[in-house]
Amino acid sequence: MTTLRQPMNDLIDHFHMGDDNAIAETSLPGVRVFHSTVPLPREPLVYGSSIIIIGQGRKSLYLGDLSFQYDENNYLVVGLPLAFECSTEASPENPLTGLVVDLDTSLLLELINKVDDPVVSNSTTKLGAEPVAMSDHMQDVVERLTACLLSPVDTSVLGAGLVRELHYRALNDRHGSVLRILSNQGNPSARIARVLQKLSGNLAGKYSVEQLAKEIGMSSSAFYRAFRSTTGETPVQYLKKLRLNHARSLILYEGKRANEAATQVGYESLSQFSRDFKVHFGTTAAKARESIAR
Repeated sequence: MTTLRQPMNDLIDHFHMGDDNAIAETSLPGVRVFHSTVPLPREPLVYGSSIIIIGQGRKSLYLGDLSFQYDENNYLVVGLPLAFECSTEASPENPLTGLVVDLDTSLLLELINKVDDPVVSNSTTKLGAEPVAMSDHMQDVVERLTACLLSPVDTSVLGAGLVRELHYRALNDRHGSVLRILSNQGNPSARIARVLQKLSGNLAGKYSVEQLAKEIGMSSSAFYRAFRSTTGETPVQYLKKLRLNHARSLILYEGKRANEAATQVGYESLSQFSRDFKVHFGTTAAKARESIAR
């Protein structure tokens, strides 16, 4: 099997991504290219529902006692937003390059309904994410997608079809159970996914375990177990990490002050936000803001 290094490098050149750590939006909605020439230490990061393909380099993810890696031989499927800790292996000689494709739930459901003979999965994970070995079929569609993204005309004509095919290949890759599980509305993880969509869509909302469990037809105890099995976190821990990560993004990339970011993600106490931020990120919100200003 050939590697995806050269196709990804062609994309990096096309989007003029010479920065140490950069992400570029393509003209295809939900598809982004990333590039980094510097290693990044283990730090908190929320991954959205997506398929992530590495051209070269390696990333390591940590969730509680669990850890796994993905690289050019293993792509990552994230079926629902999860709060990981993440580290990156990269250097100027061996940069990290890759592609992120946001998951389209309605497309997944459509494809599942058309597949008469689903592949039996050998997955052992109970989480809503897992690395999957790169298959010949998946590599083929990724190569065609990266080539397509080099041309605006090709992207407008062929792009959506290639994203559809990529969803299909991920859905049917052996060992890739996450997407099927999360698309089965009777599965506890799929019901938890509905809750996560609600939480991420309104971070400032006020929630209780009892209320959320009732909304998806579960008892509080069953909800708690299913939530932790799917996300690796308790509901309170998960929501706190989601809020803090979004607040950090507001501070770093939108220039919000700490009090503005805290209010926007649902904190009523600035002092509590400041304490949680420092514990979670190992620095204060003010210092984080100063670092981006330099």
